[in-house]
Amino acid sequence: AEIVSQLSARFDRLCSRIHASIRLDQGVSARLLASRREVLDYWKAASKLYQHLSTREISLLQNDFDLMLKAIDSAFDKESDPIPRQYPLFVTPHLTGRRGRPQLNIHTTVLQDLVPGRSKAGIARRLGVSARTLQRRLQSAGLARISAPAFTFQRNARGVVIGRRRLPIVRPTSSLSNPQLDRIVRRWRLRHENNGPGMLKGHLLSLGYNVSLARLRLIRWKFVTHAFIDGYSRCIVSIRVSDNNRADSVLDVFHAARTQFGTPSRV
Repeated sequence: AEIVSQLSARFDRLCSRIHASIRLDQGVSARLLASRREVLDYWKAASKLYQHLSTREISLLQNDFDLMLKAIDSAFDKESDPIPRQYPLFVTPHLTGRRGRPQLNIHTTVLQDLVPGRSKAGIARRLGVSARTLQRRLQSAGLARISAPAFTFQRNARGVVIGRRRLPIVRPTSSLSNPQLDRIVRRWRLRHENNGPGMLKGHLLSLGYNVSLARLRLIRWKFVTHAFIDGYSRCIVSIRVSDNNRADSVLDVFHAARTQFGTPSRV
């Protein structure tokens, strides 16, 4: 009787483990194989104790083993259900019943509110979508222009692609008149008087204007700025605006810095 009770308790624990494996390990071959091996090992060990069981108990036990093995075999062919991904309320998957991942739709009003002053990578992370998906939704909403292809493909006489070449990214230059550009620059310099032409160009790009640096730098009017900065303190020891870029002009600026601050240990 004690042997039968121990066998029954071990069988109940085996049933619990196999039931959990069938429910949680669908499609995972390695774990299901381990569960199948456990059932066969237990069946082999239990068969040595048949002398202590009645014919009806042996028949029920063998039937349970058969059912467990069939359930494990059927679990091999089932794919585990992926955990549904949670998106914000304004990102809705468009289910069509076709193969593949559903298309993600983003409300146009949300895009209009998020785009100004934010990078596309930051918006994509905030919405939980890829940057490419965000770019397509911006283009479909009319909030971003369709970019030119990044590659050109070379094909042979049969039309097979044999190579590709990356195309240079060329932004169209904005047709801003000089008075319009001067107005933007004056307004920007009131708030950022210590920033240079690089920051100004970035500000213009954020406004949607692509202006060449030749229109922003003073070299166009023969103004050249020479400056020397201390490498440790970042102090500007000498700065001068000249009408040329000759070596002797730069040397004069350096000697002026030496007169006031002394000769540096390294140049």
